Amino acid sequence: MRRYPYVIVGAGMAGMSAIRGIREVDPEGEILVVGDEPFLPYARPPLSKGLWRGAKLETLWESDLLSIGHLHYQLGSPVIDVDSDSRVIRTSSGFSAGYEKLLLTVGGRARQLPGSGEDIYYPGRLSEHLRLARRLDQGPSRVIVVGGGFIGSEMAAALSERGHQVVWIIHEHQPFGRIFPETLRKRLLSAYRDHGVEVITGTQVRTIESQSTPTVVTAAGCRIAGDVIVVGVGWVLNSALPQTTGLLMSGIPGISVDVYGQTQQRGIYAAGDIARVEGEFAPMMHEDRALVQGRLVGRNMAGARDAYATRPFFYSDIYSWGYEAVGHLDVRYEMVEDWTSLAEEGVVYFLDQKRLVGILNWNVWGQVPTARALLDAGRTWNAEDLRGQISNAGN
Repeated sequence: MRRYPYVIVGAGMAGMSAIRGIREVDPEGEILVVGDEPFLPYARPPLSKGLWRGAKLETLWESDLLSIGHLHYQLGSPVIDVDSDSRVIRTSSGFSAGYEKLLLTVGGRARQLPGSGEDIYYPGRLSEHLRLARRLDQGPSRVIVVGGGFIGSEMAAALSERGHQVVWIIHEHQPFGRIFPETLRKRLLSAYRDHGVEVITGTQVRTIESQSTPTVVTAAGCRIAGDVIVVGVGWVLNSALPQTTGLLMSGIPGISVDVYGQTQQRGIYAAGDIARVEGEFAPMMHEDRALVQGRLVGRNMAGARDAYATRPFFYSDIYSWGYEAVGHLDVRYEMVEDWTSLAEEGVVYFLDQKRLVGILNWNVWGQVPTARALLDAGRTWNAEDLRGQISNAGN
Protein backbone atom coordinates (compact mmCIF):
# COMPACT_ATOMS: atom_id res chain seq x y z
CA MET A 1 0.00 0.00 0.00
CA ARG A 2 1.33 3.40 -0.99
CA ARG A 3 1.25 6.41 1.31
CA TYR A 4 0.76 9.94 -0.04
CA PRO A 5 1.43 13.35 1.54
CA TYR A 6 -1.99 14.50 0.30
CA VAL A 7 -5.14 12.51 -0.40
CA ILE A 8 -8.26 14.27 -1.68
CA VAL A 9 -11.52 12.33 -1.43
CA GLY A 10 -13.92 13.76 -3.99
CA ALA A 11 -13.10 14.73 -7.57
CA GLY A 12 -15.50 17.68 -7.74
CA MET A 13 -14.85 21.40 -7.97
CA ALA A 14 -13.59 21.85 -4.40
CA GLY A 15 -11.16 18.96 -4.90
CA MET A 16 -10.07 20.39 -8.26
CA SER A 17 -9.35 23.75 -6.67
CA ALA A 18 -7.54 22.14 -3.72
CA ILE A 19 -5.07 20.56 -6.17
CA ARG A 20 -4.14 24.03 -7.36
CA GLY A 21 -3.89 25.32 -3.79
CA ILE A 22 -1.52 22.55 -2.76
CA ARG A 23 0.68 23.20 -5.78
CA GLU A 24 0.93 26.91 -4.97
CA VAL A 25 2.71 25.99 -1.72
CA ASP A 26 4.19 22.55 -2.42
CA PRO A 27 5.27 22.08 -6.06
CA GLU A 28 6.26 18.41 -5.76
CA GLY A 29 4.35 16.62 -2.98
CA GLU A 30 2.50 13.56 -4.27
CA ILE A 31 -1.28 14.05 -4.49
CA LEU A 32 -3.86 11.28 -4.80
CA VAL A 33 -7.41 12.17 -5.85
CA VAL A 34 -10.09 9.54 -5.25
CA GLY A 35 -13.47 9.98 -6.95
CA ASP A 36 -16.58 7.89 -7.33
CA GLU A 37 -17.18 9.03 -10.92
CA PRO A 38 -15.04 7.64 -13.78
CA PHE A 39 -14.07 11.16 -14.90
CA LEU A 40 -11.24 13.54 -14.12
CA PRO A 41 -12.40 16.59 -12.11
CA TYR A 42 -14.69 18.76 -14.25
CA ALA A 43 -16.73 21.97 -14.00
CA ARG A 44 -20.33 21.35 -12.90
CA PRO A 45 -22.26 24.57 -13.80
CA PRO A 46 -22.19 23.94 -17.59
CA LEU A 47 -24.25 20.77 -17.06
CA SER A 48 -27.37 22.94 -16.71
CA LYS A 49 -26.07 26.00 -18.57
CA GLY A 50 -23.51 26.18 -21.35
CA LEU A 51 -23.60 22.60 -22.63
CA TRP A 52 -27.25 23.10 -23.61
CA ARG A 53 -26.35 26.31 -25.42
CA GLY A 54 -23.62 25.05 -27.70
CA ALA A 55 -20.56 24.80 -25.43
CA LYS A 56 -18.27 21.89 -26.24
CA LEU A 57 -18.02 18.98 -23.81
CA GLU A 58 -14.25 19.32 -23.61
CA THR A 59 -14.63 22.78 -21.99
CA LEU A 60 -15.58 20.98 -18.77
CA TRP A 61 -11.92 20.13 -18.19
CA GLU A 62 -9.35 22.83 -17.47
CA SER A 63 -6.06 22.19 -19.21
CA ASP A 64 -3.80 23.27 -16.33
CA LEU A 65 -4.80 20.21 -14.29
CA LEU A 66 -3.58 17.92 -17.05
CA SER A 67 -0.07 19.35 -16.78
CA ILE A 68 0.33 19.13 -12.99
CA GLY A 69 3.01 16.63 -12.02
CA HIS A 70 3.05 14.13 -9.13
CA LEU A 71 -0.76 13.94 -9.36
CA HIS A 72 -2.50 10.57 -9.27
CA TYR A 73 -6.13 9.51 -9.66
CA GLN A 74 -8.17 6.57 -8.41
CA LEU A 75 -11.55 6.94 -10.09
CA GLY A 76 -14.79 5.04 -10.40
CA SER A 77 -15.33 3.82 -6.83
CA PRO A 78 -16.17 5.78 -3.68
CA VAL A 79 -14.20 5.81 -0.46
CA ILE A 80 -16.17 3.82 2.10
CA ASP A 81 -13.85 3.89 5.09
CA VAL A 82 -11.30 6.19 6.72
CA ASP A 83 -9.09 4.81 9.48
CA SER A 84 -7.92 8.01 11.15
CA ASP A 85 -5.63 6.15 13.56
CA SER A 86 -3.54 4.48 10.85
CA ARG A 87 -4.39 7.22 8.32
CA VAL A 88 -5.64 4.89 5.62
CA ILE A 89 -8.58 5.23 3.21
CA ARG A 90 -10.33 2.32 1.50
CA THR A 91 -12.64 2.33 -1.55
CA SER A 92 -15.55 0.06 -2.45
CA SER A 93 -13.33 -1.67 -5.02
CA GLY A 94 -10.82 -2.69 -2.35
CA PHE A 95 -8.17 -0.04 -3.13
CA SER A 96 -6.32 1.33 -0.08
CA ALA A 97 -3.91 4.21 0.37
CA GLY A 98 -2.24 5.94 3.27
CA TYR A 99 -2.22 9.69 3.83
CA GLU A 100 -0.44 12.35 5.80
CA LYS A 101 -3.11 14.99 5.12
CA LEU A 102 -6.65 14.07 4.04
CA LEU A 103 -9.18 16.41 2.45
CA LEU A 104 -12.86 15.45 2.31
CA THR A 105 -14.73 17.14 -0.56
CA VAL A 106 -17.46 14.56 -1.01
CA GLY A 107 -20.11 17.17 -1.85
CA GLY A 108 -23.64 16.07 -2.51
CA ARG A 109 -26.04 14.48 -4.94
CA ALA A 110 -29.40 15.30 -6.47
CA ARG A 111 -32.37 14.81 -4.20
CA GLN A 112 -34.58 12.12 -5.72
CA LEU A 113 -38.33 11.78 -5.85
CA PRO A 114 -40.18 8.49 -5.32
CA GLY A 115 -40.23 6.47 -8.54
CA SER A 116 -37.62 5.35 -11.03
CA GLY A 117 -37.21 4.69 -14.73
CA GLU A 118 -34.98 5.19 -17.76
CA ASP A 119 -36.69 8.45 -18.78
CA ILE A 120 -36.21 10.17 -15.41
CA TYR A 121 -33.11 12.38 -15.18
CA TYR A 122 -31.39 14.19 -12.32
CA PRO A 123 -28.91 16.78 -13.70
CA GLY A 124 -25.74 17.48 -11.74
CA ARG A 125 -23.35 14.73 -12.81
CA LEU A 126 -21.69 14.26 -16.18
CA SER A 127 -22.95 10.70 -16.64
CA GLU A 128 -26.53 11.91 -16.19
CA HIS A 129 -25.99 14.81 -18.59
CA LEU A 130 -24.67 12.47 -21.28
CA ARG A 131 -27.63 10.14 -20.79
CA LEU A 132 -30.14 13.00 -21.11
CA ALA A 133 -28.35 14.56 -24.10
CA ARG A 134 -28.44 11.23 -25.98
CA ARG A 135 -32.17 10.92 -25.30
CA LEU A 136 -33.02 14.46 -26.41
CA ASP A 137 -30.83 14.21 -29.50
CA GLN A 138 -33.47 11.83 -30.86
CA GLY A 139 -35.68 14.83 -31.61
CA PRO A 140 -38.12 17.29 -30.00
CA SER A 141 -39.74 15.89 -26.89
CA ARG A 142 -42.33 16.80 -24.31
CA VAL A 143 -40.16 17.41 -21.26
CA ILE A 144 -41.56 17.67 -17.74
CA VAL A 145 -39.22 19.73 -15.56
CA VAL A 146 -39.83 19.44 -11.80
CA GLY A 147 -38.36 21.98 -9.39
CA GLY A 148 -38.10 25.77 -9.19
CA GLY A 149 -34.49 26.18 -8.04
CA PHE A 150 -31.27 26.70 -10.00
CA ILE A 151 -31.41 23.41 -11.89
CA GLY A 152 -35.11 23.49 -12.68
CA SER A 153 -35.18 27.11 -13.85
CA GLU A 154 -32.07 26.71 -16.00
CA MET A 155 -33.16 23.44 -17.57
CA ALA A 156 -36.68 24.70 -18.33
CA ALA A 157 -35.22 27.73 -20.10
CA ALA A 158 -32.44 25.90 -21.95
CA LEU A 159 -34.62 23.03 -23.19
CA SER A 160 -37.38 25.33 -24.38
CA GLU A 161 -34.77 27.29 -26.35
CA ARG A 162 -33.73 24.02 -27.98
CA GLY A 163 -37.24 23.47 -29.31
CA HIS A 164 -38.61 21.03 -26.77
CA GLN A 165 -42.14 21.31 -25.40
CA VAL A 166 -41.52 22.04 -21.73
CA VAL A 167 -43.89 21.72 -18.80
CA TRP A 168 -42.37 23.27 -15.68
CA ILE A 169 -43.83 22.19 -12.32
CA ILE A 170 -42.87 24.15 -9.22
CA HIS A 171 -44.00 24.06 -5.61
CA GLU A 172 -44.01 27.84 -5.19
CA HIS A 173 -46.93 29.97 -6.37
CA GLN A 174 -44.53 31.97 -8.57
CA PRO A 175 -41.12 31.13 -10.01
CA PHE A 176 -38.34 32.52 -7.80
CA GLY A 177 -40.99 33.53 -5.26
CA ARG A 178 -38.60 33.40 -2.31
CA ILE A 179 -35.67 35.41 -3.66
CA PHE A 180 -36.78 37.85 -6.40
CA PRO A 181 -39.02 40.92 -6.12
CA GLU A 182 -42.40 40.93 -7.83
CA THR A 183 -41.04 43.01 -10.72
CA LEU A 184 -38.65 40.25 -11.74
CA ARG A 185 -40.98 37.38 -11.00
CA LYS A 186 -43.64 38.71 -13.37
CA ARG A 187 -41.12 39.41 -16.13
CA LEU A 188 -39.58 35.95 -15.87
CA LEU A 189 -42.92 34.17 -15.82
CA SER A 190 -43.88 36.06 -18.98
CA ALA A 191 -40.58 35.08 -20.63
CA TYR A 192 -41.03 31.38 -19.91
CA ARG A 193 -44.53 31.48 -21.35
CA ASP A 194 -43.33 33.45 -24.40
CA HIS A 195 -40.95 30.53 -25.05
CA GLY A 196 -43.83 28.07 -24.95
CA VAL A 197 -43.23 26.77 -21.43
CA GLU A 198 -46.34 25.64 -19.59
CA VAL A 199 -45.70 26.75 -16.01
CA ILE A 200 -47.65 24.88 -13.33
CA THR A 201 -47.27 26.58 -9.96
CA GLY A 202 -48.26 25.74 -6.39
CA THR A 203 -47.96 22.03 -7.12
CA GLN A 204 -46.30 19.35 -5.00
CA VAL A 205 -45.10 16.23 -6.81
CA ARG A 206 -45.88 13.02 -4.94
CA THR A 207 -44.25 10.42 -7.18
CA ILE A 208 -43.12 9.59 -10.71
CA GLU A 209 -44.43 6.61 -12.65
CA SER A 210 -42.66 5.24 -15.72
CA GLN A 211 -44.05 1.80 -16.51
CA SER A 212 -45.20 2.91 -19.97
CA THR A 213 -45.34 6.71 -20.34
CA PRO A 214 -43.27 8.75 -17.86
CA THR A 215 -45.84 10.47 -15.66
CA VAL A 216 -45.66 12.91 -12.76
CA VAL A 217 -48.32 12.35 -10.10
CA THR A 218 -49.06 15.41 -7.97
CA ALA A 219 -50.13 15.49 -4.34
CA ALA A 220 -53.63 16.39 -5.56
CA GLY A 221 -53.72 13.27 -7.73
CA CYS A 222 -53.27 14.97 -11.10
CA ARG A 223 -51.26 13.04 -13.69
CA ILE A 224 -48.95 14.91 -16.08
CA ALA A 225 -47.35 12.78 -18.78
CA GLY A 226 -44.34 13.46 -20.98
CA ASP A 227 -41.57 11.77 -22.94
CA VAL A 228 -38.85 12.77 -20.48
CA ILE A 229 -38.87 13.94 -16.86
CA VAL A 230 -36.04 16.18 -15.59
CA VAL A 231 -35.93 16.67 -11.82
CA GLY A 232 -34.16 19.45 -9.95
CA VAL A 233 -35.58 19.55 -6.43
CA GLY A 234 -32.49 20.25 -4.41
CA TRP A 235 -29.31 18.67 -3.20
CA VAL A 236 -28.48 16.32 -0.33
CA LEU A 237 -25.03 15.94 1.16
CA ASN A 238 -23.06 12.74 0.74
CA SER A 239 -22.96 12.05 4.45
CA ALA A 240 -22.19 8.31 4.54
CA LEU A 241 -18.40 8.66 4.61
CA PRO A 242 -18.28 11.57 7.09
CA GLN A 243 -20.54 9.52 9.34
CA THR A 244 -18.02 6.67 9.44
CA THR A 245 -15.30 9.11 10.50
CA GLY A 246 -17.34 10.47 13.38
CA LEU A 247 -17.01 13.97 11.95
CA LEU A 248 -20.63 14.51 10.94
CA MET A 249 -22.28 17.29 12.92
CA SER A 250 -25.27 16.49 15.11
CA GLY A 251 -28.54 17.96 13.84
CA ILE A 252 -26.89 19.94 11.02
CA PRO A 253 -25.68 18.23 7.84
CA GLY A 254 -21.99 18.57 7.18
CA ILE A 255 -18.58 18.54 8.84
CA SER A 256 -17.56 21.32 11.21
CA VAL A 257 -14.27 23.00 10.26
CA ASP A 258 -12.39 26.05 11.45
CA VAL A 259 -11.58 28.95 9.13
CA TYR A 260 -8.54 27.01 7.87
CA GLY A 261 -10.58 23.97 6.87
CA GLN A 262 -9.26 21.77 9.69
CA THR A 263 -11.69 19.32 11.31
CA GLN A 264 -11.55 18.17 14.92
CA GLN A 265 -9.39 15.22 13.83
CA ARG A 266 -5.75 16.07 13.26
CA GLY A 267 -4.68 15.76 9.63
CA ILE A 268 -8.23 15.71 8.23
CA TYR A 269 -9.67 18.72 6.40
CA ALA A 270 -12.98 19.39 4.64
CA ALA A 271 -14.05 21.86 1.95
CA GLY A 272 -16.95 22.58 -0.36
CA ASP A 273 -20.59 21.64 0.22
CA ILE A 274 -19.80 19.24 3.05
CA ALA A 275 -17.84 21.79 5.15
CA ARG A 276 -19.48 24.05 7.73
CA VAL A 277 -17.20 26.87 8.84
CA GLU A 278 -17.57 27.99 12.44
CA GLY A 279 -19.91 30.98 12.58
CA GLU A 280 -20.91 30.71 8.92
CA PHE A 281 -24.56 31.48 8.26
CA ALA A 282 -26.41 29.21 5.80
CA PRO A 283 -23.48 28.26 3.53
CA MET A 284 -24.21 28.49 -0.18
CA MET A 285 -23.82 25.28 -2.15
CA HIS A 286 -22.45 26.79 -5.31
CA GLU A 287 -19.36 26.96 -7.50
CA ASP A 288 -17.67 30.04 -6.03
CA ARG A 289 -17.61 28.70 -2.47
CA ALA A 290 -16.21 25.36 -3.62
CA LEU A 291 -13.46 26.99 -5.68
CA VAL A 292 -12.37 29.61 -3.15
CA GLN A 293 -12.55 27.41 -0.08
CA GLY A 294 -11.04 24.42 -1.89
CA ARG A 295 -7.99 26.42 -2.93
CA LEU A 296 -7.44 27.94 0.53
CA VAL A 297 -7.75 24.60 2.30
CA GLY A 298 -5.38 23.01 -0.22
CA ARG A 299 -2.84 25.72 0.57
CA ASN A 300 -3.33 25.16 4.30
CA MET A 301 -2.77 21.42 3.95
CA ALA A 302 0.59 22.26 2.39
CA GLY A 303 1.60 24.59 5.22
CA ALA A 304 -0.05 27.95 4.58
CA ARG A 305 -2.30 29.65 7.11
CA ASP A 306 -5.03 31.27 5.02
CA ALA A 307 -8.37 31.96 6.71
CA TYR A 308 -11.57 31.51 4.73
CA ALA A 309 -13.56 34.71 5.08
CA THR A 310 -14.94 35.23 1.56
CA ARG A 311 -18.57 36.05 0.84
CA PRO A 312 -19.40 33.55 -1.92
CA PHE A 313 -21.50 34.64 -4.85
CA PHE A 314 -23.81 32.61 -7.05
CA TYR A 315 -25.00 33.15 -10.58
CA SER A 316 -27.37 31.82 -13.19
CA ASP A 317 -28.41 32.31 -16.81
CA ILE A 318 -32.02 32.38 -17.99
CA TYR A 319 -32.77 33.14 -21.64
CA SER A 320 -31.16 36.51 -22.48
CA TRP A 321 -30.61 37.39 -18.82
CA GLY A 322 -27.98 36.53 -16.31
CA TYR A 323 -27.43 37.46 -12.72
CA GLU A 324 -24.78 37.44 -10.02
CA ALA A 325 -25.77 37.59 -6.37
CA VAL A 326 -23.87 38.00 -3.11
CA GLY A 327 -25.19 37.40 0.38
CA HIS A 328 -28.73 36.41 1.33
CA LEU A 329 -31.65 37.01 -1.01
CA ASP A 330 -35.04 36.72 0.67
CA VAL A 331 -38.21 38.62 -0.18
CA ARG A 332 -38.98 38.90 3.54
CA TYR A 333 -36.23 41.49 3.78
CA GLU A 334 -36.74 45.10 2.75
CA MET A 335 -35.87 45.40 -0.96
CA VAL A 336 -34.59 48.45 -2.82
CA GLU A 337 -34.82 48.11 -6.61
CA ASP A 338 -32.52 50.25 -8.73
CA TRP A 339 -33.31 49.66 -12.41
CA THR A 340 -31.51 51.09 -15.40
CA SER A 341 -34.13 49.31 -17.50
CA LEU A 342 -37.11 47.83 -15.65
CA ALA A 343 -36.58 44.08 -15.05
CA GLU A 344 -33.89 44.07 -17.76
CA GLU A 345 -30.85 45.64 -16.13
CA GLY A 346 -30.37 46.77 -12.58
CA VAL A 347 -29.64 45.93 -8.96
CA VAL A 348 -31.82 44.77 -6.08
CA TYR A 349 -30.57 45.43 -2.56
CA PHE A 350 -31.84 43.38 0.41
CA LEU A 351 -31.78 45.04 3.84
CA ASP A 352 -32.41 43.83 7.37
CA GLN A 353 -33.01 46.77 9.71
CA LYS A 354 -31.31 49.08 7.20
CA ARG A 355 -28.19 46.91 6.95
CA LEU A 356 -27.32 45.23 3.68
CA VAL A 357 -27.57 41.43 3.74
CA GLY A 358 -27.75 40.64 0.02
CA ILE A 359 -27.30 42.14 -3.45
CA LEU A 360 -28.66 40.89 -6.78
CA ASN A 361 -26.94 42.20 -9.92
CA TRP A 362 -29.36 41.57 -12.80
CA ASN A 363 -27.60 41.78 -16.18
CA VAL A 364 -24.97 43.84 -14.38
CA TRP A 365 -21.51 42.35 -14.73
CA GLY A 366 -18.13 42.56 -13.05
CA GLN A 367 -19.51 44.16 -9.90
CA VAL A 368 -19.22 41.31 -7.40
CA PRO A 369 -16.22 42.95 -5.64
CA THR A 370 -18.22 46.17 -5.27
CA ALA A 371 -21.17 44.23 -3.88
CA ARG A 372 -18.94 42.48 -1.36
CA ALA A 373 -17.44 45.79 -0.28
CA LEU A 374 -20.89 47.30 0.30
CA LEU A 375 -21.97 44.27 2.33
CA ASP A 376 -18.76 44.40 4.37
CA ALA A 377 -19.11 48.13 5.12
CA GLY A 378 -21.28 47.36 8.14
CA ARG A 379 -23.22 50.60 7.90
CA THR A 380 -26.92 51.41 7.65
CA TRP A 381 -28.43 52.50 4.34
CA ASN A 382 -31.49 54.23 3.04
CA ALA A 383 -32.90 53.75 -0.44
CA GLU A 384 -31.51 56.96 -1.91
CA ASP A 385 -27.98 56.21 -0.68
CA LEU A 386 -28.05 52.83 -2.45
CA ARG A 387 -29.24 54.01 -5.85
CA GLY A 388 -26.35 54.17 -8.29
CA GLN A 389 -23.88 52.37 -6.02
CA ILE A 390 -23.63 49.50 -8.55
CA SER A 391 -24.22 49.64 -12.31
CA ASN A 392 -22.70 48.57 -15.60
CA ALA A 393 -21.51 52.18 -15.94
CA GLY A 394 -19.10 51.41 -13.10
CA ASN A 395 -17.20 48.84 -15.18
